[in-house]
Amino acid sequence: MPRHPDRFVDRHVGPRDAGLDAMLRTLACRDLDDLIARAVPASIRFERELALEPPLSEVEAMGALTRMAGRTRCCAPTSAWAITERSCRPC
Repeated sequence: MPRHPDRFVDRHVGPRDAGLDAMLRTLACRDLDDLIARAVPASIRFERELALEPPLSEVEAMGALTRMAGRTRCCAPTSAWAITERSCRPC
């Protein structure tokens, strides 16, 4: 089966090694750390490890997002579309 030319993974996973190397050469950076050092002011860099929860699988993430969306409340319409479509539950 032929591969579709516009696959999600190609657009959202980040650059491949060849693209990354070309970008770093173009910007005259040794590596990503060098690029970050040049692009992000030291005063706003976060130097510690982030305290993140363990990653979720896609199924777990979709479940968490669904539960989160179920808690969303809208007490006043924010657009004509919201008024006509009744996209928000009443308070």
